[in-house]
Amino acid sequence: MKPVGKSQGAGIFLISKLSQTLQWKPKSDWSQAAQQKSAKDVEDDESREGPELYVVQKYVESPLLIGGKKFDMRLYVAVMSFNPLVVYMHRGGFCRFSMSRYSSDKSNLGDLGAHLTNVAVQKHIAKTAAYKRTGAKWDVNRLKTFLLATVDLETVNRMFTEIESIVIHSLLAVQKVMINDKHCFEMYGYDILLDTDYKPWLLEVNASPSLTANTAADYDMKFGLLDDLLTLLDIEKYLTGSELQIGGFDLLYKDGVRYSPPEGSSFTSYLGCVNNRLSQLEKLAKTRAWELRKESASFGERSSSKGMSERRDESKEPTAAVEAPPPPPQRRTSVVAAAAAAAAAAESVPALSPDDIRLDSARRVGCKPRSARAYPPPEKSNATSR
Repeated sequence: MKPVGKSQGAGIFLISKLSQTLQWKPKSDWSQAAQQKSAKDVEDDESREGPELYVVQKYVESPLLIGGKKFDMRLYVAVMSFNPLVVYMHRGGFCRFSMSRYSSDKSNLGDLGAHLTNVAVQKHIAKTAAYKRTGAKWDVNRLKTFLLATVDLETVNRMFTEIESIVIHSLLAVQKVMINDKHCFEMYGYDILLDTDYKPWLLEVNASPSLTANTAADYDMKFGLLDDLLTLLDIEKYLTGSELQIGGFDLLYKDGVRYSPPEGSSFTSYLGCVNNRLSQLEKLAKTRAWELRKESASFGERSSSKGMSERRDESKEPTAAVEAPPPPPQRRTSVVAAAAAAAAAAESVPALSPDDIRLDSARRVGCKPRSARAYPPPEKSNATSR
């Protein structure tokens, strides 16, 4: 039994008889007096504190053990839209182990450390060097490798394919009641338990999965998970929306179509495969850069061809002819008439004296003209040259 309003294993306990749940059953009064209660009385009854609500789950009697320890799987699923339903599943995830040896004896029901694999429970119970080194966790890829060494490939493929089916059908079951917003997304944490027949069982779906890390490997996995989630959101509108893999996330379901590895692959599910997120992101960046460069080049060619066609069309359009204005009428004169006019102009100009010429030149250079004076002629020298 698990309380509804608590998490991290708080308040969970085990019971061996269904009759033990009666003390948590709400009281029902079907008498006529109870049915005639007013709305105010009903609100008062609901406001009173009653027994805490619990979820009752049937215990999986034969869980799969590794090293005599019970474990379950925490897997991460990103839902980008509920209408249409678009689901991405991360290749990573981890297995949470119990640090106490498992026992199905009914007298051992009080040992929660052997039955509960929650990290919040194990960190208070198991304080050994092994827990500090491993954090009681295995990567899903390591689990898949272990199962391939113990059972055949067909059983492993069937188990991981059924896990994907659990994820898809659980989301389809609540698709119609979920409020869809194209600006929102959800990342769920699925808890899956395996039994001895390698059949997966859904324990619960966490709306806000914990991302606290207790080991270096756990930190790297969750850091890559968040980095891939931000890439998947595509805030910069860089992706095309048709990518089948983005980092460690693989497209699982989109608008009625389920996606899986191509035919001829050894595995039928990407879950637990090698997480090649870094090389895939690098390849995706190079591919998108080449596509964007190609699109920009084609857009430039279309723009230039459109401009040339527009200029070509403009040149083909008929234009109205603009006539030049007629030249002014020219006056024709003979050579004799021109010579006579030049002579008349020369006679009409008065003659200038030397003083007028000197005054006019002084005015042009901007200095004050000197008054005209008569200079005496130079005296003759008596000396004779030898």
